[in-house]
Amino acid sequence: MRKFVNISPLILVCTFTVLTGCVTREVVVRENAAPPPPAAVVEERGFRPYPTAEWVPGHYIWRHNRWVWVRGFWR
Repeated sequence: MRKFVNISPLILVCTFTVLTGCVTREVVVRENAAPPPPAAVVEERGFRPYPTAEWVPGHYIWRHNRWVWVRGFWR
């Protein structure tokens, strides 16, 4: 009887470990890719504000589920 009492916690832990290892969950992965951006907008650069200024071209960014054009600027 005494040996059974000493082994019962071990059996309980092993049973719990085996039973919880059999649980499975379905994992669903959805990949939402944005459509390609439209063609670049042709911008008027204007005059260079100072001799060392460099033009940073405009580009599209994905915002609020649509492509938004960010204007170019002199830096």
